[in-house]
Amino acid sequence: MARLCPSLPPRAALNAGEYAELDLLQTLERGLPDAYTLFHSVEWSRGAGEKEQHGEIDIVVVNQAGDVLLMEVKSGNVDFQSGGIFKTYGAKTKDIKAQVGLQYGALRSRLKDANLSVHLNHLLVLPDLKVRSETAQWPRERIIDSEDIAEVGPR
Repeated sequence: MARLCPSLPPRAALNAGEYAELDLLQTLERGLPDAYTLFHSVEWSRGAGEKEQHGEIDIVVVNQAGDVLLMEVKSGNVDFQSGGIFKTYGAKTKDIKAQVGLQYGALRSRLKDANLSVHLNHLLVLPDLKVRSETAQWPRERIIDSEDIAEVGPR
């Protein structure tokens, strides 16, 4: 069984997105061997002063070899368009490609600054959707959908 850091919070006051992330974490924790460590809600930053950027990575999976997988979880509906994949929160629409690009770039930069050479990859997890198409920015092999979620560990 994989190790989870930090331990899971109580489920009482969670929104739908947080439930989806916790369900996925529990699936990964039970499905991966103890050679893996799972980190969730990982805050990151890069830059300095006015150019400083901040964000949060939903799930980071690390194996004993130091390979790192970033997982962005989007529950509910997302919109596949020619320019990418988008998620709407109230009146605000978020570009998932831009979000993951920032996450990936920030972690890649921090690893490089620390002189750490590791294999870094990412997956978009859409637990409530069946993906019927892909975009140039998001090939199907980089997406886990509702039909794949039960087999997320081997992926």
